Amino acid sequence: MNELVQQSPEFRALWADQDVGVRRDERKRILHPTVGMLDLNCLSLFSEDSRQRLLWFTPRAGTGTAEKLALLTVVGTQAMHTEPVR
Repeated sequence: MNELVQQSPEFRALWADQDVGVRRDERKRILHPTVGMLDLNCLSLFSEDSRQRLLWFTPRAGTGTAEKLALLTVVGTQAMHTEPVR
């Protein structure tokens, strides 16, 4: 950062302003090994002192992600029983 301040007058001016924007929502894509690609909206909620952040994920409409998330509630809960060989 010091190098940028020293070498770039534009960066130095922007850095001095400390005018920082916070992105509170964005799109996330997560590849799950069982159900495939999950398209999610991600909302960031910050505590008053900004020391803590809560990420709130919701499925993006029209992507099939809601159905995949519902499937995840049962994936891995099934017990596979086999009959002993006689």
